[in-house]
Amino acid sequence: MTSIGIYGSLGRMGTAIRDILTVQGVRLAGGADAGDDPAELARAADALVDFSTASALGVHLAAARDAGHPGLPLPPTFLFSLELVQPPSAWRDELGIKVERILHGEQSFDYHRMAYAGDTLHLQTRITDIYEKKGGALDFVVRETRVTNQDGEHVADLRSVLVQRNG
Repeated sequence: MTSIGIYGSLGRMGTAIRDILTVQGVRLAGGADAGDDPAELARAADALVDFSTASALGVHLAAARDAGHPGLPLPPTFLFSLELVQPPSAWRDELGIKVERILHGEQSFDYHRMAYAGDTLHLQTRITDIYEKKGGALDFVVRETRVTNQDGEHVADLRSVLVQRNG
């Protein structure tokens, strides 16, 4: 499971994110705040979020609203990070996939509407294809994920190809 580190973990946003991740069962690598060594957190975490500048949220939110958005738009590839922390990994076990043999094959995003900070996003993932190449030396697993928001609106479709080296 991916571990997440939070820069600015004692602030309002850092605390809120930590609480949400804890409820979701995500493994936290810790936090770094003023006086802490950020490099230590970077070494301990698989992914990092940064809320270290207290005024950044207000500045970014004001700019987003001035641009006509109801809130802070999520970065486009943020949806991929949600896939990384979505449990369980039983599907990999069922297919005999060994994490140490996985390669990233391909990834694509098809956006239908903007997602915003504070949205509740739902991911529905299914395996759409499994095939092999090079006489079975490589197995490919194609996964497609439909993302909807709290209102059931279609936000995006994600597609990823996982490659397992055999032998």
